Amino acid sequence: TSTATVTGIAAGRKVAFVNVSGETFWSNGLVTGRIRSGVNTPWGLETPSTLPVLTASAGGGLYAGRYQVALTFRNAAGEEGGCDNAQAVDVATNGRIVLTGIPAPLNASITSVCVYATAANGDVLHRIATIASGVSTYTITTVANAREVLRTQYQSMPAGDRLAHLNGVIYAASGNMVYHSLPMRFGLCDLMQNFFMFPTTVDEILSVPDGLFVCSDKTYFLSGAGTPEVKQTEVLPFGAVRGTGVHLPDSQDCAWFSPRGQVIGSASGQVKLTTASTYMPGVMSAGSVLIREKQGLRQIINTIQQTDTSALEFTGG
Repeated sequence: TSTATVTGIAAGRKVAFVNVSGETFWSNGLVTGRIRSGVNTPWGLETPSTLPVLTASAGGGLYAGRYQVALTFRNAAGEEGGCDNAQAVDVATNGRIVLTGIPAPLNASITSVCVYATAANGDVLHRIATIASGVSTYTITTVANAREVLRTQYQSMPAGDRLAHLNGVIYAASGNMVYHSLPMRFGLCDLMQNFFMFPTTVDEILSVPDGLFVCSDKTYFLSGAGTPEVKQTEVLPFGAVRGTGVHLPDSQDCAWFSPRGQVIGSASGQVKLTTASTYMPGVMSAGSVLIREKQGLRQIINTIQQTDTSALEFTGG
């Protein structure tokens, strides 16, 4: 028997996934999810879809000046989502700020809205209130006791069509970009700095204990990925066939198929071409992979969509 865990996603788009601590994070490049105990839940919290209307008026305890205001969503577990630009409003002495049109979240798991504001003419947003989800109005009369700084502005995890996990960080490839989450906060990515950019589309990303293989126009190894000491090294002058990346069972190695045949990737960015001297494939656009283990033999079986034959292929005659 089978049970539909996720419905309503685009047909024909391949789904990438990684398993982390008993949970499955998935994405098809457009939408994402997080499967816990067989139930699909959001991968990270949504960003408020609209901005509230700010109106300055008299009757409060605010100093004169310009204030910035921003909103985020939180769930019952205390997980907080990101937000985009803050709004600004000018307030007179002893004024207040009335927020109307506070957006309601789309997902029912979000239970509260966090309201952040700066001091007069300030630029650091502090949380001044937490209100129930669905409340559409709120009035700011003081920011004097605000302490908690907003740390999730411009943070959300983009959808990717290739995923990898390494040392508490999830990596998502989208186009020629590889984004990475904050450590152990898989729903948040600092969109201003938590990414790597490559010359062409990234076809595979695969992790080993001390780094990440990225297959684009060439194959790169990111040693120390997820740390300030990350170092990028070119390890092969060609990339991979999309869809053929796999981690080898009972091993810390990974594998993928390439324009020069099968590749095995190991720690420290070590790579081994296992068929380069005996096999020269043609031009390939995509593929899939299966690990077969039987009677003491391990086989990596690739099924390839080939767009042009090899120049070395025997055609008869």
